Amino acid sequence: MKENIFIILQVLFDIIVMAYLIWQKYIDTKLNRSYSSLIMSIKDLLNQQKNMIELANKKIESQQASLVKVLDDVRQKNTVLTELIKSVKIKTFENDTKEKIIQMFNKQLSIEEISNQLNIPKGEVELIVKLYQGG
Repeated sequence: MKENIFIILQVLFDIIVMAYLIWQKYIDTKLNRSYSSLIMSIKDLLNQQKNMIELANKKIESQQASLVKVLDDVRQKNTVLTELIKSVKIKTFENDTKEKIIQMFNKQLSIEEISNQLNIPKGEVELIVKLYQGG
């Protein structure tokens, strides 16, 4: 009878161990499926992020190209404005110089005196005075 009890206990122990092993296998399978599902979700998210980064880079490149065009246009307009300002300064200087020559001439200064004081060639002073006098 002791042998029968021992055999029954041994069989019960084997059944419990087998049940535990089957349960572990079941749990491992479920965990592996969960991990696989999680890994696939992460891969999908990474691919979406990669696509979004590529799209953002394309938009940035497009904006950079537009900004280069705008910058070139601004530089070109700046050059034109710089030349215009120089021209206006020269014209203003010429008009101021002409006015000084006429004022000095009207004060009875000689062509030579005007030329020396303004540091302008005598021929240029004579021409301005002649034009002022009407020819």
